[in-house]
Formats: sequence, C-alpha cells, structure tokens
Amino acid sequence: MNPAVGLVIALKAEARALLGRGVWERADGNRYRRVYFNKEMSLIAVLSGVGRNNAMISARWLISQKVKVLVSLGVAGGLDPTLRAGDTVFGDVIYQDQEGYYQKVWEGMPGIAGVVRERFQKRGIRGFAGGIVSVKSPALSGSAKKKLHVETGALAADMETGSAAIAAAESSVPFFAFRTICDPADREVRDPFFRCLDPGGQIKVSRIVPVLLRNPSLVSDLLALKRDFQSALTGLHDAWHKAIREMIPLLISKQDE
Repeated sequence: MNPAVGLVIALKAEARALLGRGVWERADGNRYRRVYFNKEMSLIAVLSGVGRNNAMISARWLISQKVKVLVSLGVAGGLDPTLRAGDTVFGDVIYQDQEGYYQKVWEGMPGIAGVVRERFQKRGIRGFAGGIVSVKSPALSGSAKKKLHVETGALAADMETGSAAIAAAESSVPFFAFRTICDPADREVRDPFFRCLDPGGQIKVSRIVPVLLRNPSLVSDLLALKRDFQSALTGLHDAWHKAIREMIPLLISKQDE
C-alpha cells in the first residue's frame, strides 16, 4: 500500500466540504476515513474535534499510521483586514499561543509559498501565503483579531494547526496547512454565539433559541455568520478540489529537494 497523506480536520462540516459524505471508522479512539483517489495517492482523514489537544491526539495517531505527510485543513478567523470570507490561506509559518507569547513552531521551506500562490492563481483560487496562529480560545472581537495580527503578522487564526505542526516536527514528517476564512477581521462574533457551540463546532438549536428570544437583534448577526461560514466551506471545497489535492505531491517533492 502506498504511503498515505494524513489530514487533520476539526469539524464534520469541513470534512464534508473536503471529502463529501461517507462512513467514518473508529480506531484507538479516533474517527477516521480512508479515501483512495488513484493508485498513487490515498488519504487518511481524522475528525479531530475542536481544540489543540484534540488536534495533537489526531496528528500523533496519523503519524503512527506512517503517513507520508501531515496536512491541517479547515476554516479559520481572518486577521488581515484585506481577506474576505472564503479566501484561502497557506500557512508558510505557524505560531502557537504559549501562555502569553507566540512561539514559531513550524516554517515552510524557501520557495514553497511561491509554488502555492502560483498554483492558486492558475486555478482561479483567491489564495494567499502567510502566517497562521493557533490560539487556546478563538479571537471573537475585531480588537482581539487586530491585536493578534499586529503581534504575529499572521493572516489567520485557528485552534488546531499549531498542534498538528508540532506533532509533525516531532517526528520529522512534512507538514502543510491550508485554511479558509470564515469570519473576516472586521466581523464581531458575539460571545453568546460561541457559547452555543457544541464540541463539534456546530450551533446547538436548544442553546441558540433562548439567546435569540432574549435579544432578537442578534438574528442579523447570526445570519451574517452563517453566510460567512458557508462561504468558507465553499472556498475550502473549491481550493481542495481545484488546487490543493493535486498540489500535495508537488509540495512533498519540493520539501525533499
């Protein structure tokens, strides 16, 4: 069997955008799915759940399965104000929040970012290369996002990529990260919405309905968030199927040069 590409995916909605519907198996406490694209390439995707600990567990399990490369994929919050919902970011440097400072935990080889940008352009993908910072809890306000952008220079923020990058570095496994923007830098994500999410990142109806009944003005915010999230999923699907999937073998070869 050819070595597989390992994918760390936090949310069911992200997995569906990337791989479509399918059956997920269980092994060692991990939910995984193997997909065969052709004779040269297979994937093992793990549905990690939200957060750095979940991502670390999933990444280390994938490495134990002898994957050839580890890839972090999903949506992220925008930090650069020029990015729109649905834009794709290739992480050429990854930072991890470490008790008040941001440690660089991974950096791409010279020239890789240029290859990615060129391929995105050829495939009509609105894509960028830059930093991704992984935080313990999401940056919900515009001011929090601006602070992260100023302190790190990162284009996007999530909660899982840093852990996956650390796991890959520990085992000297090639690593790449792609994130599509689900809430732009100027989008305020109200705290009540975040508290209504379940561990899988989905809004629980039983929690959100009382919030909206108490404050009907939040309905417009919810609709805007839903629209942005759908744009992010569409962007993730398009970037994966039009560019990223076919780009991974090329990136591996560049990494090995």
